[in-house]
Amino acid sequence: MEKLFLSLAIIFLSLGNLVAQNIDSLYKVGVKYYNSGDYKSALPVFKEVAELKRQQVGETHRDYAVALYNVGTIYKEMGDNKNCLEYYLLATETYRLVLGEKDYTYALSLNNTGAVYNDLGDNENALKFYKKAAEIQKEIIGESHPDYATSLSNIGYTYSLQGRYKESLEYFIRANEIFKSSAGENSPTYALSLNNLGSAYEYVGDYQQATECYMQAYRIIASIGGENNPDLAFSYNNIGSLLAKMGEYNEALNYYTKALDLQEKTIGNDNQQYAISLSNIGFAYSNMDDYENALKYFNRSLETTKAVLGEDNTSYAVTLNNIGSVYSKSGDYNKALEYYLQAKEIIEKDKWQVRSRLCNYAQQYRRTLQVSR
Repeated sequence: MEKLFLSLAIIFLSLGNLVAQNIDSLYKVGVKYYNSGDYKSALPVFKEVAELKRQQVGETHRDYAVALYNVGTIYKEMGDNKNCLEYYLLATETYRLVLGEKDYTYALSLNNTGAVYNDLGDNENALKFYKKAAEIQKEIIGESHPDYATSLSNIGYTYSLQGRYKESLEYFIRANEIFKSSAGENSPTYALSLNNLGSAYEYVGDYQQATECYMQAYRIIASIGGENNPDLAFSYNNIGSLLAKMGEYNEALNYYTKALDLQEKTIGNDNQQYAISLSNIGFAYSNMDDYENALKYFNRSLETTKAVLGEDNTSYAVTLNNIGSVYSKSGDYNKALEYYLQAKEIIEKDKWQVRSRLCNYAQQYRRTLQVSR
C-alpha cells in the first residue's frame, strides 16, 4: 500500500511539473509575440496562461494576479481600455486580498489602474486610485522616494485634465522637489518633471515660470544626449505650445518644426508622437490663417494616425475635427460639416473614450509586462 501511495504521489508531482512547464512555455511564446508588437497573437496566449494559473494556484494567489495584469496590459497595448480596466481591477483586488493594503505591488497596481481610468475619461476614479496609491507609498517608502513623487505627478496630471489647474500645480511642485533631491538636477527624470511643472505653470497663466521650467528641462536633456536626443522633441513642442499661447505663432512654428525634424531623424515618422507634432504645426498655420498649410499638416497627421492606430481611434476623430475647424475658419462650411460628422460617428462608437483635448505633456510610457513563473 505504501508503494501505491508513493507511486500516486510521484504521478501527481509529475503532472504538476508538466502543468508548470506548459505554463512557462506558453508564457515565453506570449512574451515573444508581445515584444514583437503582435498583441493580437499574444492576447489568447496570455489568457490561457491566466486560466492555467487559476487552475494551478487558485484565485487568491499572487501569480494569478500577475497573470491577470498581463492580460490587461495586452489589451492596453491594443488600445482596448475597457477590457484592460476589467483585468486591472481583478488583478488589483487579488493583490489586495493576497498581499494586503500596505504593499508596494498593490500600490503600483492602483497607479496603473488609475492611468486606465484617465484614458477612459473617468478622472474621478483615477484620482481615487492615485490618492490611495500615494497614501500607501507615503507610509511604506516615505515622502522622499521618487515613486511617491510619481504618484503626486499622477494626481497633478489628473487635476489638470479636470481643469483644476491650481491644485494640479501644487502637486507638480511637490513632485518636482522630490525628483530634484532624489534623482539629481542633471537627470532625465528631473527634466521630465520640469516639463510637467512647466505645463502646470502654463495652464495657470504664469508664462515666465513655464518658460524657465521648459528651458531648464531643455538644457538638461541636451546635456545628456546632445542635440539629437529624441526627448528634446518634447521640449520643442512644449516651448512651441507656450509661444503659441502668447501669440508668437512664427516662433511657435519654428519650435514645432524642430520637434518634427528631430523625430524624423531619431524615432521615424510612423508613430503617434510624430502625428502630434504634425498637428501642432497645423495649429500654428491655422492660427496664422494659412489654411492651405494647416490642412496639409493636419492631413499628414491624419494619415499617420490612421496607419498607427486605425480609423476607429479617438485620436483619429480629434484630427478629423481639427480639419473640420480649418474648413470652418476658411468659410467652407459644407466641407467642415463633412469632417465634423465623421469625427462624431467615431466618437459615438465608444463614448467612454472621448477625449476632447490634445495633450502635449511629456509622458513616460512604461512597458510593464510582469513576469509570471
